[in-house]
Amino acid sequence: MDALKIFLLKKDELVLFTDCMPEDTDGILSPYSLTFGAIAEKEGTASTAGMLTAHAEGEVLSVDWIYVKPEYRRTGVASKLLDIICGAAYESGRVDMVFSILSEKEADLRSFFRDTGFTILPMADRGQFVARLSDIRFADFGKSHRGICKETGEVLPKHLRALEKTALNNGDVSIGVSFPIDPAKYSEKSLVHFNKSGAPDGVILAKETMCSLDSDKQEKAMNISWLYCSEQNGFALAELLSAFIMGLTEDDPDILITFASLNDSSWELGHRLFPNAVYEPYYMAFMDFTV
Repeated sequence: MDALKIFLLKKDELVLFTDCMPEDTDGILSPYSLTFGAIAEKEGTASTAGMLTAHAEGEVLSVDWIYVKPEYRRTGVASKLLDIICGAAYESGRVDMVFSILSEKEADLRSFFRDTGFTILPMADRGQFVARLSDIRFADFGKSHRGICKETGEVLPKHLRALEKTALNNGDVSIGVSFPIDPAKYSEKSLVHFNKSGAPDGVILAKETMCSLDSDKQEKAMNISWLYCSEQNGFALAELLSAFIMGLTEDDPDILITFASLNDSSWELGHRLFPNAVYEPYYMAFMDFTV
């Protein structure tokens, strides 16, 4: 490699770096993302070498994706990408911390962040559950008024906004993504539960993905992006899960189910639903500019 250049990518330039992106870009690319691309030059030929995406949440900058092509690894590409984003964050004066969430399997990436000056800590209540559909267990989640569970290919934004507001105010049972939720990112397997008055009081947002259970072999899975139900309405949760299981069983009774825990309540619910699941904790890599 004769030279390496880093660019802040515009939206219409992202297509040039599709070979540096995962198959599923949900969660790493949004209208608020900052994306940097690395171009390597050798003997007059330029090619994509890697990319990094990040987004700001208040005074914190989250690194959502960093990738370097195999032929350019251990050549300083990843370090250069991270140096640029950290330097820009520090010089802005508006960012107190840069962080990234890493999985149990990303040992090399954890080592990279550590070598770059980041602190690595395990996260007690955040991780990834993976289990077979047939392993799901749910008992009596409480009594409530029977509602109606409807499957829809288009979960309306007004339903999600109402549920987000309720969840934030009450601290109810919830597994999955942070708010606000974009319904366009989820599949026809999504389910919404309505109470007798017609108001939504529970939801499962799901999308097909790929993951592994007992080996490195990737197979088709259904990721529960958000599972929510009011703590006072356990029956809605049971109905949602029953309908979800029935719908998937018709297609593939042995499909993998995966979801992330974001807090204590989702961690506890995950272990209740999937007592035999493989659970992989997440780690936080962070650099604190205030110390």
